[in-house]
Amino acid sequence: MRYLIFFSKNVFTLFAILVNTYLIICDGKVLSTLLSLNSQSETLPHTLIFISFTTVMRNVIFDDFIQYLIIVLYSVTLFLIFNLTFSDINLYCKLCECIIVIIFLLYQLIESHINCLRSKIIFWRKFSEEQVESNDVDIEKNLSSQFETETEHLIFICEKIKNDIKQASKAIIYKDIKLRLKESISDVMRIKKLIGHGNIGAPVIIENHVKDEEDREFIEQNYREISHSSNGEYKKSTTFINLFDHKSSTLFPDYGLQQLSSVLEGIGKNWSFDIWFVQETTGSSIGIVGQYLFAKFNLKKRFKISEDVLDRYLNSLESHYRDNPYHNACHGADVMHNLMYFVSSTDIQKFLNPIETLACIISGLAHDIGHPGVTSRYLIQTRDPLAIQFNDISVLENMHCAIIYQLLNKAGHNILEKVEADDWTLCRKIIIEMILATDMAKHFEILGRFRARACTLCDLNLDKIDDKILVLATGLKCADIGHSAKYNYLHQKWSGMVMEEFFKQGDLEKSKKLPVSMYCDRITTNIPKSQAGFLKNICLPLYDAWAKYHSMEAITKTLEELRKNIEYWDLNYGNRRSTQPAVTDNVASLKHQESYGGSHA
Repeated sequence: MRYLIFFSKNVFTLFAILVNTYLIICDGKVLSTLLSLNSQSETLPHTLIFISFTTVMRNVIFDDFIQYLIIVLYSVTLFLIFNLTFSDINLYCKLCECIIVIIFLLYQLIESHINCLRSKIIFWRKFSEEQVESNDVDIEKNLSSQFETETEHLIFICEKIKNDIKQASKAIIYKDIKLRLKESISDVMRIKKLIGHGNIGAPVIIENHVKDEEDREFIEQNYREISHSSNGEYKKSTTFINLFDHKSSTLFPDYGLQQLSSVLEGIGKNWSFDIWFVQETTGSSIGIVGQYLFAKFNLKKRFKISEDVLDRYLNSLESHYRDNPYHNACHGADVMHNLMYFVSSTDIQKFLNPIETLACIISGLAHDIGHPGVTSRYLIQTRDPLAIQFNDISVLENMHCAIIYQLLNKAGHNILEKVEADDWTLCRKIIIEMILATDMAKHFEILGRFRARACTLCDLNLDKIDDKILVLATGLKCADIGHSAKYNYLHQKWSGMVMEEFFKQGDLEKSKKLPVSMYCDRITTNIPKSQAGFLKNICLPLYDAWAKYHSMEAITKTLEELRKNIEYWDLNYGNRRSTQPAVTDNVASLKHQESYGGSHA
């Protein structure tokens, strides 16, 4: 159809040029001069026919401005040449006739240009409407293909309302109504932003309502949450990147571990770093990784932490990890490495100052300290004292945070003793929010909030502390289930430990006559199925959002490994594996254990 229209326009343009040539040359006034004949007044007025025909051709070629411009320019030029040169009427009449023809055809040319522009505007408006509708459909399909949180659903509804208002305003000609619709769009966008930022229940700005300074201070102290901010001691130039001021050869002068320096350099750099090698070689994981990071970032000197205090605190952290199949000290050290990898491989490193770096290290090392090897749901169902103490709310995560500060309060353990008050408060806020974010019961809530800010609103600003904490908390969540995105041999090793811990919980539930939790029955659990489901439903949406936010090759690589592990478990889906207990008391034997799968509590 497009070719037919193009062809017909060209044919009619050529036809118009030929007809106009005939009408101009064969005009009686011109022809009589050319052929030396007497002028005949009874002949048909060709000039009138020429003008009428040219006007009609404007519609025939669909008001195509370029085609019509060619016809008009050619016709006017030819008309001027022949009428001014060969016409037998007087000069005054010649000029009047030429001016009338030029003005009339110029008017037609302007009309053609206006109609052509109008047609293009209508076309692109229709095209944009179809694009918006198509985008809405794509968004709906995208949301329906993944877990959609209430936050994301509300943001989508706001976007749809905004688009509907925009479309409606195009059909309205009254300026005051258009202005109101524009204000409505602004209100909808404000609501969308509030939903995405989670600030719907944010406190009012009391400065607008309470004028008395003492009253305002009283309200701030007693009826508002504590404000967390750094005292600004660290300049922006003092960030994560600038903290690297020690060479690896001098990190452990008192530990005799120089032979491990090349291995430890892989912490935060080599995604396939094997923490089990460090554990087997030194008999320690949390202590070694902690000492390495504190030395690497020169944190002992910056915060005036004595060697003995740091040793005691790191040793206490490691000793308070229980000998679980999965949630043990090696898991804590491995998650710390994963978190450092995310920080050092992305723009996060440009925004972390020393106190925030310190908070990240404590959070990573101690995020599962004291883990009993069972889920929060089990503790709540069995009415465990921990569940009673923390009111059934993020039981394990609250317990981890409590132990961190209980150890800090022990004599000779307080590595934060010399930290300024404001920085101490900020450090505590970061530690608590990062660790509480690892509560899998809040997984979709936190994922939805991060995805809304990072992928939908795209307004995360790492200069703002709350946005920075959201990114760090999400990074710790990714690190906590990092084994799902490791190379397959490491993934299988960690998966085996997860499943053995789950099976031990299932054995406890059977002994207490409780319903066995899903994937915790070592007799009936289809391990490849459970692992494939965990990776697809929990890990993949999180890592996909994380990779989209950072758009870094190092992060994309982890997502690719995750997809490979999903393919691995899908291939093994039909083959039930033996579910005999794994040997966990000897770390070396784990290298030879059979592949397992499962989900992470």
